[in-house]
Amino acid sequence: MKKVNQDLKNNTLEKIYMICSEEHYILRDFKNKFISSFNSDDFNYFLFERDNFNDLEVKNCILSHSFFVEKKLIIFDNVNLSDSKNIDEFIDCIKASFDTNVILILENEVPKKKKLVDFVKENGYFVEVKEQSRDILVKYITKKLNENKMQMSLSNVSYLLDKTNDNLSILNNELEKVICYSIGKSVIEKTDIDEIVSNTLEDKVYKMIESINKSDIKSVVSLYSELVALNVNLSSIISKIRYNYVQILKVKNLIDEGITIDAMLKRLNLKWKWQIDKIINIARKTDPEKILNKIRYILELDKERLSGNIDQKIALELIIFC
Repeated sequence: MKKVNQDLKNNTLEKIYMICSEEHYILRDFKNKFISSFNSDDFNYFLFERDNFNDLEVKNCILSHSFFVEKKLIIFDNVNLSDSKNIDEFIDCIKASFDTNVILILENEVPKKKKLVDFVKENGYFVEVKEQSRDILVKYITKKLNENKMQMSLSNVSYLLDKTNDNLSILNNELEKVICYSIGKSVIEKTDIDEIVSNTLEDKVYKMIESINKSDIKSVVSLYSELVALNVNLSSIISKIRYNYVQILKVKNLIDEGITIDAMLKRLNLKWKWQIDKIINIARKTDPEKILNKIRYILELDKERLSGNIDQKIALELIIFC
């Protein structure tokens, strides 16, 4: 990330960049940085997304010269270029393109097919931005609060991170809401966070699992729409659903062993009593064989997803609705 920021600052750009991250906010931030690094008068800008991706149009754009401007920026935003049947032709086009072109490829995950990744590593710059550490997220919150002349205690910062599941995209949305809600105040309290911050990804997934067990399709659809609207990476939702089903099965077994709630918290490495309460509530109402079958089904679909045999959106919807 430091290299990309330095290149933008010094205007010493590589011919091609590829940035992969599950954090939608990070990808959006980099896209905006590239666009704003040059004045619109001296930079051509072309954006290709899934709904407007056309092989011929892309080829013409890459091979054409920039007119009346110093550079031309071409952005591919989550179009899964690596899976294109014309990937060899696409790479040949980049090799033949003018040096005035700067190509930025943004993807939610590192492609399984490595041909494009290897090409970018050899001819430009590739980076995978993984989940941010809690220390970085704390600094991010502090910076945002300082920009708005507000403060928050460290315990409340940790509480906000717990409520947003340490997810940068969700955190950014909820922090903006808290700041707007607290205009006129210099210190943000825990009550302000509780008043305005939505339920966490984890909480929504638990509610979804409850609705799945009850065959409450209306609630399942509603919760699924909320998760998609939060711009949470689909693979993260799949991982969280799988993790939660495993936790439910573990709790089911611990209940049968007569283990106390405090002991369960330690065994499962959970922070809050409300987390274990939710798991217990689902575990007591669900047959263990049903939970085990669901885990096996998720693992099977996830294996197909990771091997590229099934689209991750289809995999998620099969997990939720079947």
